[in-house]
Amino acid sequence: MPTVHAPRCLVAVAVLLIGGSAIVAPSPSLAIGPNGFTVARAATAFDAMLAAYWQPASQTFYARSDHQVRPGHAATADFWWTAELWEAVIDAAEAHVPAADRMLLDATYDGFVAGSPTLDSDFNDDRGWWALAAIRAYALTGELRYLARAESLSDDQWRSWDSTYGGGLWWRRSVHDQKNVATNAPAAMTAALIYAATGSEAYLDRATQLYRWLASRLRSGSGVADHVSGGGDGTVDGSSYTYDEGAYIGAAVALYQATGEPSYLDDAEDVASGVIAATPGRVLPDEGQGDGGGFKGILVRDLAALVTVDRSGSLRAFLAANADAAWAHRRGDGLSGPSWSATPGPGSIDSLTDASAVALFSVVVVIGATPGHPTSVVDPGPSSVSTTMAASRSRLASWAATGEAPSQVAPAKARDPRLGPEVGVGFVILVAALVCLIGRCRLTLRRPGSSVVHTIPQQDDMRARRR
Repeated sequence: MPTVHAPRCLVAVAVLLIGGSAIVAPSPSLAIGPNGFTVARAATAFDAMLAAYWQPASQTFYARSDHQVRPGHAATADFWWTAELWEAVIDAAEAHVPAADRMLLDATYDGFVAGSPTLDSDFNDDRGWWALAAIRAYALTGELRYLARAESLSDDQWRSWDSTYGGGLWWRRSVHDQKNVATNAPAAMTAALIYAATGSEAYLDRATQLYRWLASRLRSGSGVADHVSGGGDGTVDGSSYTYDEGAYIGAAVALYQATGEPSYLDDAEDVASGVIAATPGRVLPDEGQGDGGGFKGILVRDLAALVTVDRSGSLRAFLAANADAAWAHRRGDGLSGPSWSATPGPGSIDSLTDASAVALFSVVVVIGATPGHPTSVVDPGPSSVSTTMAASRSRLASWAATGEAPSQVAPAKARDPRLGPEVGVGFVILVAALVCLIGRCRLTLRRPGSSVVHTIPQQDDMRARRR
C-alpha cells in the first residue's frame, strides 16, 4: 500500500487514477484499414498460420495442416512455397503484426537455408521468388546478407537470358522449353528493387530489358499470357493465372517507382483493371490448392503495391471486398482455404493456400491504415494511402537501424498503441514522482502482477542520501 504524507499527493494520485486509465489501457489495434479491417484481425490470421504450420525446432513450415507426407512431397514446405511463406511473414511485419518480429523473419530464412545453403534449383522461377523475398527483407531490415542473396540469385538468373523468342529468361536451366511470366516478371521486379537499394544502373538496365520483353511477347491489352514455348519464334500459351497478372503489375510498379516513367504506371493500371473486370462478384477465383493456392497471394500483394501509387481508389475497394469475403469464410481453426467465398471443409489445408489469405489480411491494413489515427470506411484516395505507406516505411527503417520489430517502433507523431500499458505506467510514475516531490510525500507503487516496486522517497530522505 502507498504511504502518503501530504494531502496534495492524495489529490495527485486520484487525478492520475481517474485520468491515467486512458494512458494505461492498450488500444485494441494499431489502426483500421479498408472496411474496418484491423491489425488485430491480421494478427489473428497470422497466429493461426503459425500454430498450424510453423516448426520452431527446425525453423521451417509444414506444407500441410495435417503435417503428413504425400507421395513425392515432404512434410515440410518446399522451395518456392517457403519463399512465399517468407513473403507472408514480411507482409505481416509491414502491417505491424506482433508475432511477425525480426526473430521470426530471420528464422524463416535461416531454417530453409540450413538445408539448402546455395538455394540452388533447376527452376529459375523458384530462385526468383527467393530473390524477390530477399530484397524485400533487405529493404525491411537493412541486413546485408539479404541484399547479397538477392544480387547473387539475380545475377545467376541473368545467365539464362538469350535471344530465343526475342529475349527473356528460360524457365528451367537444364531444359530450355519455355519462357514465362513467373520467371521474368519477378526477376524484373527484383532487379528494379536492387537498383533502388544500390543505385547500380546494371540492375535497372536488366529490369528494363526483362519488362520490355514481357510487354512485347506476353501481354495483350489488359491480359497477360502465361508463357511462350515451342520451336521457331514460339507459340504463346494464352492461359493466365492470377499470379501472372500480379507479377506483371509488380514489375511495372517497381519500374515506375525506380524511374518515374508514367507509362509503367499506365501499364499496371490497365492490367489491374482487367483483373477487376474479369472477377465476377469482386472476389478472386478459387485456383485450387498445391501451387495454385499461392497465386492469389502474389496478386493481392502486387495490387497493394499499385495502390500506393495508383491514381484511383477502386483497387483499394477491390482488395477490401476480398479481405471481407476471406475473413468471413475462415475455418474454425482460423485457416483459409482456396476459395475466399466458401468456408473450407475439415480436410488438410496447404500452408501456401492459407498464406495467400494471410498476405491479403496484412496488405489491406498497410494500404488502408493511418498510423495512430484510424480511418473510416471511406476511401481516403491515393495521396493519403501514399502518405500512410511512407509513414509505415519510416517505422520499418527505424527497425533496420535499431533492431526493433515494427510493432515496437512508434510513429513520429503518435505513439503506437501496441506499446501497451508499460508506457502508461511509466508516465504515471513520472508524473506522480514530480507531484509528490513538491508535496513532500512518500509513495510506493507496485505494478499489478509484478514483483517490481517503485518507491518515491520524501524530499528529506533524498537530501539524506545526497549527504
